[in-house]
Formats: sequence, C-alpha cells, structure tokens
Amino acid sequence: SYNESVPCPALYTNECEPLAVRYTVIYPKGTGNSLQLIERAAVVEQELYKQGLNASFVYNQEFLFASVDTIIWQLTLQSMGYSVLAIFIITVCFLNPVQAVWTTFNVVLIFIDLFGGMVAVGLALNAVTFVNLVMSLGLAVDYTVHLAHTWDDAYAEMLA
Repeated sequence: SYNESVPCPALYTNECEPLAVRYTVIYPKGTGNSLQLIERAAVVEQELYKQGLNASFVYNQEFLFASVDTIIWQLTLQSMGYSVLAIFIITVCFLNPVQAVWTTFNVVLIFIDLFGGMVAVGLALNAVTFVNLVMSLGLAVDYTVHLAHTWDDAYAEMLA
C-alpha cells in the first residue's frame, strides 16, 4: 500500500478516493532493444489513459538512454556532415582547393573506416561511441592537414 500516494481528505478513515496511484511494471533485463522499451512504455501509458489516469507517465532509467538511442544515428550523421562541410570550408581558406578536396576526402575515409571498425568489433552506436567518433574526427583533421601542409612544403622545395 502506498499511503503517501493516496491523499485522503478525512484522515484515519477508510473513505478516501485515490487521487494518485503508483502502477509498477517490471521488465526483466534483456527484454529487448531500446526501441522496444519505448514502444512498451507507450503501450503502458495508453492503458493508463484508458483507465482515466491522464496525469500519469511511465518512467524507467533505461528509458532515458532508450530515447537517445532512437535518434543517435540521425544526430551522428548530421554532426559528421556539418563537420565535413566545415572542414572543407576551413581547409579551402588555408590550403589550395585541390589539397582541400583531398584533405576532406581523407577525413571522410577515416570516418568510414571508424564506422567499419565499430561494426567489426561489435560496438553499438551510443553516446559514448558518438563522443569518441567526434574526437577521432578532430584528430584525423589535424593529422591530415599536417600531411597536406608538409606535402605542399616538400613540393615547393622540390620545384625551387
């Protein structure tokens, strides 16, 4: 019995109508992926609404991560797309256009290689791997721009 959840206007009597009720659904571990957890939560919420509990909500700590998992691919591809565009624009400002194209192309290949490595070792795309991908992309840009600049200096010395 959840006495704190059932406020009664007349204390110490059995005549009270619940204004709030806790409804607990227990999902065993390993019941499915994040999308299935969110779908199950929506089903439970709809059932509560049918019962007249319109101010209710379904909460589980795993739902917090599940909501992120539903949009992580969209966020990752969008962030990486904007990053690649920014890389190209900035490298065009400091390198010649041909080097900027090759630098951007190299960074895209590194990004694809990182995704392939994640699939090969069985890593799922989540918030932690997303942060690591973004940091790796930053390191790849730095390394690739240094190579392009060194190539430009060596080529200029060879022509001189």
